[in-house]
Amino acid sequence: MAPSDPVDQLAAQLESLQPKQEPKASLGWPHNAVARKAENAAAAARRSLGSASGSGVNTPALRSPPATKAGSTSDSGSEKEGGSERHKVLQALTYTQDLSGMALVEKPVPVPKPGEVLVRVLARPVNPSDIFACQGMFGATIKAPITPGTEGVGRVETDGIAFTKGQRVVGAPWPLYFGQGSWAQYCSVAEDVLVVVPDSISDAVAAQFFINPVSAFALLEKVKVGGVTGYMLLSAAGSTIGRLILQLAKAHKRHVIGVVRRASQRDELLALGASEIIATDEEDLVPKVMELTGGMGAEMAMDCVGGDFTGQMLRALRPGGTCYLFGALQSTDIQVGFYDLVGLEKRLESFNVWSWLATLTAEERRQKLKACMQLIVEGTLCPAEGTPYPLEDFKAALEDHRRPGRNSKVLLVG
Repeated sequence: MAPSDPVDQLAAQLESLQPKQEPKASLGWPHNAVARKAENAAAAARRSLGSASGSGVNTPALRSPPATKAGSTSDSGSEKEGGSERHKVLQALTYTQDLSGMALVEKPVPVPKPGEVLVRVLARPVNPSDIFACQGMFGATIKAPITPGTEGVGRVETDGIAFTKGQRVVGAPWPLYFGQGSWAQYCSVAEDVLVVVPDSISDAVAAQFFINPVSAFALLEKVKVGGVTGYMLLSAAGSTIGRLILQLAKAHKRHVIGVVRRASQRDELLALGASEIIATDEEDLVPKVMELTGGMGAEMAMDCVGGDFTGQMLRALRPGGTCYLFGALQSTDIQVGFYDLVGLEKRLESFNVWSWLATLTAEERRQKLKACMQLIVEGTLCPAEGTPYPLEDFKAALEDHRRPGRNSKVLLVG
């Protein structure tokens, strides 16, 4: 018997369109297991496509998918054979630490397979995870060239099952783990990972939706689930994600000790929501945390610096405290003390937004992404607009991304 509910009809139609194919190799960020979990979560999300009113995933009336043109392939990100339409793609032709393997090339515009739509990408931020991917730092299991880009905003160019031409969308997540990220003018993207962007949100802000706002939202969820009531310690508090975490902490009345390298950032970050700011150009981290917490140490920490700084964050925790590692702005070579982990039973846990999404049911995923988007609409979360660079100026953009002290994203546009 055919399902009567429109959402169930959509899910059944989407599932019937999925081609039988061999699994593709993962790019390594996220790693293979995480990619498989993310794919499973996205597939389950087909049954929970919600309303586009305000901030969700769109579910218009059912219709047949667009026909695939003769002579085209059906793989995600496939290209028109002998087609004349071409677009610009920024790729890592080889994996290099200095990014000298990056080049802007022209390729045929991809043809979406069933269950996908063609998206004209309008803006995409440069994230550390994009740089790591271009450097091959996560043990890539596919060979270069790859197209980086963990997130972005675009406009739908072809009618699909759940989306219509002209809608602005973001991917949550974007399919970087197949080497087909957002650093291209056109991408074929599965409908089940797209989220409609409300009109009140600019392209520059929407482009940043997934990596930082959703990660900040998820990290504060961990605080709530863990029942943390004492001080939280936050490294790189002046970074893009650090500022978003402070904004959420202020809304939830959480006590955060922000850590920065320069005292000049203190007043601004206190106004954003930090309870205290420790500037490491003036103060030693661990003694100052102990002073502020009456010798107890912080209850939990969130670190995106890495290197030996993660060890300092761990030492500043009370016995049994947890440090969540979610970045490596300083170094991916993490150094922590044996006694902190074994003697004082402190915990060091990794966090990435892909793994977090994979732990959610389809309905939970829909609701949490909707809630995060609504926080941006209402102004609780306020990502900075960022600095735009045309794709052609990618070398200048990547250089700007490396500049110390940036508090907003570099955006590749066009």
